[in-house]
Amino acid sequence: MIILPARSYGNKRIRTNIIYSQECASNFKIDVRNIAKTFPEYHIPINIYPEVNGKSDDGDIIQINTLGRWIFGTPGYMGNVIFDAFEQPAVIIVPECIPIEGIQLLEKACIELQNNRCKQK
Repeated sequence: MIILPARSYGNKRIRTNIIYSQECASNFKIDVRNIAKTFPEYHIPINIYPEVNGKSDDGDIIQINTLGRWIFGTPGYMGNVIFDAFEQPAVIIVPECIPIEGIQLLEKACIELQNNRCKQK
């Protein structure tokens, strides 16, 4: 089982080949997350220390128990990775403690996102 800190700060940059217009830059994290959810790495079980949870709009607890939730966050838990599409090309800032599976997940999701954006043109 992977054990990760509940909160860590990014200092390692992953440069992508993805260009967003300034109007759409705020969609970058959501676009990457929606694709990442389709990969098995998103669902890798983790434990975090100290234990914290997100919270739904209805007040239900959302456990931070998968690598994807730790990376992207949930309502009430902001996640540990920063997505900056205002920089061109877009950059993902990750903490040093991110496991290799997390890097692989982000890279795969960005490749898929880039491929999908190219098909739409």
